[in-house]
Amino acid sequence: MAPGRMAKDLASLDGTDKDKFILEFPDPNDLLSFSCTFHVDSENSMWQDGVYKFNFKIPDEYPIKPPKVTLDRDYRIWHPNIDKDGNVCLNLLKKDWKCVCAINQVFFGLYFLFYEPNSEDPLNLEAAEEMRTNKPGFANTVRKTLRGETVYGVRYPNMEERYSQFMAQKNSLKVQLNGMTNTMEEN
Repeated sequence: MAPGRMAKDLASLDGTDKDKFILEFPDPNDLLSFSCTFHVDSENSMWQDGVYKFNFKIPDEYPIKPPKVTLDRDYRIWHPNIDKDGNVCLNLLKKDWKCVCAINQVFFGLYFLFYEPNSEDPLNLEAAEEMRTNKPGFANTVRKTLRGETVYGVRYPNMEERYSQFMAQKNSLKVQLNGMTNTMEEN
């Protein structure tokens, strides 16, 4: 059931979805294990210019059960809803999951965490406490992590470097797609 439903979910992604996210399937024959990477491009987010890669493991019982999603360790973040090990606290992945939910809702739910973090339902208690009690200090900590500094003993990735990698990968995928499209049109 899961592979068929995932194929349907992926086929239903529209142009906006495909432009916003990079999906990578290590095994092209396995739609149940992949990653989704995106860039936070709005100044309305404290994580503006950050790039985040989430690893997905779709259970055999999907869509009855939600996907298991973790943030890749190479894309660490200081966030109340994502802990240092990459575990994600998103209601859609737990109590709000329904079998009618689709994978793109999860993508946008993760993206939304960067605009509306929830310090009242945290996974990273330190980040949530700092966000609740010292919002300017929290924003400063986020900026430090985006620059790749070490905060509270944890080294964070430099998001300027991650962004360059993300854009290079995105451009490479566009070139590949254009080449495939041109070949199909010629035949």
